[in-house]
Amino acid sequence: MKKDLKCPMCDSSDFKEENGYYVCQICGNKIPVQSKADKQSKQSSEKQKKPLPDRLIRNGLIFLVLGIVLLLGIAIIGSAVYGRAYFFDGYFITRVLTTVAIIWIVGGFITIIVGLLMKFSQK
Repeated sequence: MKKDLKCPMCDSSDFKEENGYYVCQICGNKIPVQSKADKQSKQSSEKQKKPLPDRLIRNGLIFLVLGIVLLLGIAIIGSAVYGRAYFFDGYFITRVLTTVAIIWIVGGFITIIVGLLMKFSQK
């Protein structure tokens, strides 16, 4: 009945479905039939997301690093082109990018702290 199923006892693939089981026609071994819902619930439980504190810490680190890299990029490009880094006293775009970088750094730092507090309060 089930072509891709093999009996663990005798390696036969000759099965008959009876009362929620696949019964091997050679040795009589019974293998439970898994419904589609059982398979889906098993797959969803295997693909569980990481706990919220771990995700907060990871995302906070990502934003912290992105903000630092953006600030360093502004400083390096400003130094190479103009001889000094223009953060808030240069062009409009550097003021905007500096503000975005600072928001990312502060937001990432706060997110990491919240994630750590949540992680240690659960234990």
